[in-house]
Amino acid sequence: YLSMAGNLKVKPLMDAYLWFKENVRMDLPINPEEFNTKLINEEKGYIHLAEVFLRAADMGIHKLECKLEKSPPIEETLPKDFPPKAKKAFEDMIVALRSEKKLKSQNEEAIIKTYHEGMDIEGKKKLVPFELGNESSGTISLFKLSGPIYYILKNGYTLFFDEMDTSIHPLIVEVILKLFNDPLVNRNNAQL
Repeated sequence: YLSMAGNLKVKPLMDAYLWFKENVRMDLPINPEEFNTKLINEEKGYIHLAEVFLRAADMGIHKLECKLEKSPPIEETLPKDFPPKAKKAFEDMIVALRSEKKLKSQNEEAIIKTYHEGMDIEGKKKLVPFELGNESSGTISLFKLSGPIYYILKNGYTLFFDEMDTSIHPLIVEVILKLFNDPLVNRNNAQL
């Protein structure tokens, strides 16, 4: 209704239409991993916010790190006797997938690691790395959510989250609310 009124330029509704058009994002990613990879490449502050977000949710994570590492050449990942036509098809598919992730280089891959407190052989505390894929499904989901939240906070948009309290643990809801209510984090008056 509102978008149709805006497109038809119905004067009494234009202010509301323009506000929603400029401040509400309905185009958040369907694939958060690709979105977060793009943020990792383009936004220096994102990893820090994601780390704070995961730490505040008390996931036992002490540090979050992302490195762009060179992917091995495609020919090294396939068996030597792989049929040439199939090899070409795989090469094209991998190039397309890397392109979708919008990495700075087609030969790079984002490697995300979390660090938990552990002990070495002598009993001294140390940080132990884990690949993000080895974390719990809840931690991975929370990391995926961190990208859109960062994007909303950075740009001062409005995030609509239907029944947040039924789909996310109450402690995580509290962390998200604190982020949106903290003027040092939410400098652009994003809304939730």
